[in-house]
Amino acid sequence: RKVTLAVAELKDDSYLFNDIAGGSQQLTKADFINQKDIIASEFQELVDGIENDDIVEAVDGVVDVLVTVFGMMQKLENAYGIDFAKACNLIADNNLSKFVVNEREAADTVAMYKAKGIETYYRYDETYNVYVIRNSKTGKVMKPIDFVPVSLVECFPTLQ
Repeated sequence: RKVTLAVAELKDDSYLFNDIAGGSQQLTKADFINQKDIIASEFQELVDGIENDDIVEAVDGVVDVLVTVFGMMQKLENAYGIDFAKACNLIADNNLSKFVVNEREAADTVAMYKAKGIETYYRYDETYNVYVIRNSKTGKVMKPIDFVPVSLVECFPTLQ
């Protein structure tokens, strides 16, 4: 909970910083590209910290990535009126739907990926009573066989 509150405060502080600095109203394509480049630079700090076993640099990179992503969020909200709260909730729910409650579905998913040449496995998580399907090489959580991608159309007032 402490981190959740701190991240919410960081978002608010980032928005305030951008309002004061004028960045929140810089909404041209060039401004979006520049913000993307800033995010990439901060992400590289995170990567460098991990690769160099510098935990302080890695933590600084994580927080800087959040700050610069919040800057992009603010620009997108201001330019397009996007409802990021709704988008966050929709994507979180969709991500959680990757965990299945039926072992047959987990087994069918592994078979589907095997047919595509992708080695996966599943395991049961007793705490949450779900099956987790992972890529055998990368450990990435995989989408189940009946996964339905989320639509964010309702988050864009101009598309409704």
